[in-house]
Amino acid sequence: MHRLAVATLAIMLGACASTVGTSFPGERVDEIRIGETRSEQVRELFGAPWQVGIEDGQVTWTYTYYRRPFIGRVEARDLVVLFDDTGHVTSYRFHTTVGDEHDP
Repeated sequence: MHRLAVATLAIMLGACASTVGTSFPGERVDEIRIGETRSEQVRELFGAPWQVGIEDGQVTWTYTYYRRPFIGRVEARDLVVLFDDTGHVTSYRFHTTVGDEHDP
């Protein structure tokens, strides 16, 4: 009976953890070059975007990953990339709570 209680507790604790989006390599953000990097290259670096939209008339790709474990620190990354009509990056922003990516 004790093992059953431990297993049930482990399942319940695991259910309290949550993940949104898809993990992507935040350490590669510095490879993006405004005016040079194209959408195909961004896809090679980070995969398919989690969301696609329009901001100020420009196509935007959003990469989002939030992982909230039951115990421990939240891992969060957001990358938004804006493209011009030719598919070149015009700007991007990146936010993170993850280790070296977080330290300026």
